[in-house]
Amino acid sequence: EFQGVSIKTPASANPVNNLQGAITFNNQQVEAKKLSMTLGKSDLTLAFALRNYLSMMSEDKSLPRPTATLTLNSNHLYTADVMPSEKQQPKKEAVKDTTAKKPQSGVPLPNVDMDINAAIGTLTMEKFEFKNVRGAMKIADGVITMQNFSLNAFGGSAVSKGTLSLKNPKQPLFDLALDINGVESHELLPHFTSFGERLNGKMTMNTTLKGALNDTLGLVPSALNGEGRVQIADGALTGVKVNQTVATLLKLPDLETIKFKDWANSFTIANGRILIKDLKIHALDADYTVNGSQGLDGSLDYTMTMLLSQATSGKVNIPGFAGQAADLFKDQSGRLKLDFAVGGTSEDPKVSLDTKSAQQKAEELAKQNR
Repeated sequence: EFQGVSIKTPASANPVNNLQGAITFNNQQVEAKKLSMTLGKSDLTLAFALRNYLSMMSEDKSLPRPTATLTLNSNHLYTADVMPSEKQQPKKEAVKDTTAKKPQSGVPLPNVDMDINAAIGTLTMEKFEFKNVRGAMKIADGVITMQNFSLNAFGGSAVSKGTLSLKNPKQPLFDLALDINGVESHELLPHFTSFGERLNGKMTMNTTLKGALNDTLGLVPSALNGEGRVQIADGALTGVKVNQTVATLLKLPDLETIKFKDWANSFTIANGRILIKDLKIHALDADYTVNGSQGLDGSLDYTMTMLLSQATSGKVNIPGFAGQAADLFKDQSGRLKLDFAVGGTSEDPKVSLDTKSAQQKAEELAKQNR
């Protein structure tokens, strides 16, 4: 039994304070129904049961496998308190070693089958802070299986389920389904892509992703596969060099920024590229449709159709089609419809206007006037 106990060891970054509760054990099981403590700035309450624990101390493989259940509750949990960085680890005395040793990599898992349930009011990480974190997971044979792991962040919510395999610590594999609802894209995306710095709006995304991580738990782009759908409402796209190039080509600076009512598209990720299908943007100055792909390395290969508004159609200068010749690009409603081929990279895009449809229309009119 513990009452107001503190524990400090040379290896601990933070002492355990105010440890309260009781642990019971016999030869079959170790159990705690309520064990509370503070660790650094974090508060934790644990309930656990570890069965067949003596098997962990024996090399006899015929003994029953250890199993455990764990329930974690916290009002505020700081990951730095429970997973201290290398900077917080105590320094060891330097010992000369003439043999080259490869650094350890990956995240080892205990040789125990575990069922874990967690409820955390606020989870503070190095770069993120999440609210109302709830989740259940199983750990068995080196595989973590998440079941409806949910949280609130970036002005919205997210729910995920799937697996993370650590059987090969040097290249963990993941297979996840992720539903994101109503998050602020400008708050979420900049943490994962430079594109996010240029996008605003409320985003909802449903996706499935499979792939691999390197030995520092970073994403391996060439191994990423997935598909999904994205919707963004009431947003803006600014500072994109493709749009700047189009605006310069048409001599219309207003097109550099896309202020849109809604954005929707489906996508597939394979072979290091994001395949975009029927990306539709309904904006103030034009309606956009995009099909093609963008590489995770920034390379571009897609077509973009712009259906300009009536007001914008009257301001555009189309290279090589002055005056009434611009009418060749108008649809039945009198709006200019322009097709572009986009290549190059996101930092150095190559944009060209496709004039085939206008030339065909000109040939047809010429035949009619003979």
